Amino acid sequence: MTLGTLAIVTLMVVAFAVSMRVEMMASRNFNDAIRARQFADAGVAEAIAILRTNTPVLSTNSFYVTQPGRAIANPSPSCGGQLYSRDLVSLSPQSTNINYDGSIDSGLADIWINWLPITNTTGNLVGRFCYWVDDEASKLNINATNIDLSVLGIDSTAAANYATSTGFATTASLPLASGVSVANYTDNKFYLTAYSVDTNLTPWGDVRLNLNRSDIAGVTNYGGRTNAISLITNALENASITNWFGQTFADKYDNVQQIAANILDFVTTNNVPTDSADDWESTTAPSCLGLKETPYLSEILNSNVLSVTESSGQRTISLDVYTQVELWNMYATAWTNSGNAEIFVSGMPLVTFVNTNLTTGFVTSTNVVMSSFTISLPSSVDTNYTPFPTTPRHDSLYTGTYDTNSITTITYGSNVVTAILREQNVGRIDYAQVPVAPKTGEDVVTNSELNVFTPTDGDVRARISEVNDPRVKPVSYNWFALTNGVGSMGSNNASAFNAVVTIGGIQSDGDISSHYYVKRGALSSVGELGYIHTGYPWRTLRLQPQNGESSPPDWLVLDLFSTTDSGSVTGRININAHIYDFNGASSTADRSRSLYALTNATFSVAAANNIYDWVWASTTWPPSTPAFFTNDVYAFIGEVCEVDQVANAGSDDENKEERVRSIADLITTRSDTFTVWAWGQALQEIKSGGVVIGTNVVGEAKVQAVVQRGANNQYRVLYYRYLNP
Repeated sequence: MTLGTLAIVTLMVVAFAVSMRVEMMASRNFNDAIRARQFADAGVAEAIAILRTNTPVLSTNSFYVTQPGRAIANPSPSCGGQLYSRDLVSLSPQSTNINYDGSIDSGLADIWINWLPITNTTGNLVGRFCYWVDDEASKLNINATNIDLSVLGIDSTAAANYATSTGFATTASLPLASGVSVANYTDNKFYLTAYSVDTNLTPWGDVRLNLNRSDIAGVTNYGGRTNAISLITNALENASITNWFGQTFADKYDNVQQIAANILDFVTTNNVPTDSADDWESTTAPSCLGLKETPYLSEILNSNVLSVTESSGQRTISLDVYTQVELWNMYATAWTNSGNAEIFVSGMPLVTFVNTNLTTGFVTSTNVVMSSFTISLPSSVDTNYTPFPTTPRHDSLYTGTYDTNSITTITYGSNVVTAILREQNVGRIDYAQVPVAPKTGEDVVTNSELNVFTPTDGDVRARISEVNDPRVKPVSYNWFALTNGVGSMGSNNASAFNAVVTIGGIQSDGDISSHYYVKRGALSSVGELGYIHTGYPWRTLRLQPQNGESSPPDWLVLDLFSTTDSGSVTGRININAHIYDFNGASSTADRSRSLYALTNATFSVAAANNIYDWVWASTTWPPSTPAFFTNDVYAFIGEVCEVDQVANAGSDDENKEERVRSIADLITTRSDTFTVWAWGQALQEIKSGGVVIGTNVVGEAKVQAVVQRGANNQYRVLYYRYLNP
């Protein structure tokens, strides 16, 4: 009995000891797991701290861009205001592949980062953590309905339908969309996000001006137009542009207000040009006069026909003037008006008659001045070149009688003629100041040479002026008084056209016709600003490589303007999508598929690769100053225009810029949403003879945290999960 009792007690003691040992091991394992989680949490916390330090509030004096694994700020608090690149990875001598398990990229691409050791108060190694920060904006947002996912093998229509009706909470919910499989998600999770948004700010933190908003695109009255021009002008003259480029658009172009008027008239739906004067009858030169789908003054013909008859010792000299003005409607449709349109002409050169009587020596002088006049227009002016009136306007301007015993000298003068195309009670359409002078190379013109009218017999002295680019505004000034020939009334101004013009460092497009376009409606893309005339002959805003032209580059308008008021634009893709590899090309992760999907409709694979790899088209880009311009990061959205095969491939300027138009509203250079991948390990040192000879991993945790930057650079957590127990 006693022996049996002892045996039972012994068994109970042994069982208790074993149980306690198991409990202690379980408790230790649990403690190690908790420590590992805490170490992983420490990795997330450090990553957020680095993000806060290196993604400052955008302002005139602070700036940042991001890419997967890196935030680049200027200035940096720790770098004396100089260019500073902060790796969003842990840095220490010992490296590891944080994607060893495919949790980040199921394709098992290598993402090499370094461990950060953790020691206790006695200096013993007790754990370590590492982290890598991914840029959510470099991915394709499955909640955006304007992104083509088919390049990833995903049904874009099915995904868009679900995004519209329900919305994806996480990328893991992608298979909830009908027709999208789990494999579609797992194979592409490295390229997908459900979180990215763009704050729609300029590089210096101002809200980009929405050109589609009602007080711009919807204005109809004079006051509204004046205010809209002021808004657009202020954006083009923003002093912060000077910090980057040394001057603003107001310094680059003579009349930035005119560019603003052209932008306004591009987006407003009516067909009446914006005029600085609220008076259709004003003859004062406008400070701005926009461009609509209207005809423009193109050529002026002023023919002085002199007839001389003698009878009974008297000589009669008659001067008849024939005038025609050509309009050029370069657009695809006829211009319709109220039926009260007209061309007003004033300042025609005078003709001077000086008669000397050979008997008496008496000299008389008569100046014949042609009064201002108007030419009425029909209610519809067709496309192409049309002279008005069809039969030239005829004025019997002067008749003088002199003795036959006298000499009469006739001098045909020169002047700058003002010609105004206008619509009564509506507004001015075009305003030209035209140099008109007698021809020198071919003074007398026969009637048959003019071939447009049949004046009475006599000496025909034709004064002909033609315009080069009639869209030059506010005053059409690039006219040429022909010194010979008979002009080109009814056809293009071949003798005046010069598509290659350089004025003050501003070079023409070298392409006359591809930008004959005024949308008269909301912008689909800020890339359509490439159609905007600058006020220089044959020069629109050039969304192409700068090639050393004076700053700021025209493509900066892509960073100044927007097509939406939203401060949270879903799905814009960061063109700084290249995975930053701090360890010298040892990582194999590649995010270029995002750009393939973005550009799938219009781009070649080579062009998308060039964006990804910063392959510049011009040897003058990037510039050496300011220091932020480098060859491995985009500071501005517009810089994409500098990439080879993006805006320099095509038969004309419109085709060259087609790719820019297709992506300009879909790209950014920074992210405000990031995924922090953190890995923590609890360690136990292995000692031999009191010497540490190695370590054992006794606990491990991996964290995925999605964090988003908010107001005043505060970060909030959108999503947090541990990837292992």
